[in-house]
Amino acid sequence: MTLVAILIIAVFFTSDVEVLWLAAAAVIAALHMLMEKYGKLPINYVRVFTFILLWYTVYQSGVHATVAGVVLGLIIPSKKTHSLVEKIQPWTNTVSLPIYAFFAVAIALPVFDGAFSSVFVGIAVALPIGKVIGITALAILANRIAAKPDRLDLEALDFLAISGLAGIGFTVSLLMTNLAFKDTQYIVAEATLAVILGSLLAMAFGGWLSQVRGRYHMRKHREENAKAKKDS
Repeated sequence: MTLVAILIIAVFFTSDVEVLWLAAAAVIAALHMLMEKYGKLPINYVRVFTFILLWYTVYQSGVHATVAGVVLGLIIPSKKTHSLVEKIQPWTNTVSLPIYAFFAVAIALPVFDGAFSSVFVGIAVALPIGKVIGITALAILANRIAAKPDRLDLEALDFLAISGLAGIGFTVSLLMTNLAFKDTQYIVAEATLAVILGSLLAMAFGGWLSQVRGRYHMRKHREENAKAKKDS
């Protein structure tokens, strides 16, 4: 569906195509296809360089630049895509997509004068710390009092990672800010900055700890499988 959507964008939202730039993009794509097949260069670095050139030439051609990503994805051999996805996905999930979402929703950063109020401190602390403490404590408690078949095989650090991600609160937090302080614009400005700061801190902490715990569980799973094979 994503591919179809991008193709629709390319076809219906493109005007004034620059043929020379489009031809340059085609040449770059063809050269990269040959390098994928025969090249001995450090291919991941080549892919990054190629994508930058391809994106730029496609953008200059008038065709929507997202097509560059589709083209590069199609010319990378399928047997190499799995390892490539494993390397890229952590960066796209924790850096690229959040940045895209931040700018896509068009949040205007407010400007204000003076010292931060208790509202700013309260929100900035509550999102990355208050939510973590509250959700972690209640999740552990709920898991322990649940019936044994319903208990999750998770440790306290796993709940902590999930709680960290729960501290990300852009849309609803900003909505509540505007509703709660609509008559005091400078407080709205401070609260908005606090929401953004708190969400970024929660995102960084939750994302980091989720990766750490993910590696731990993968290693644990491999060790259990190896032990099971040895015992059998």
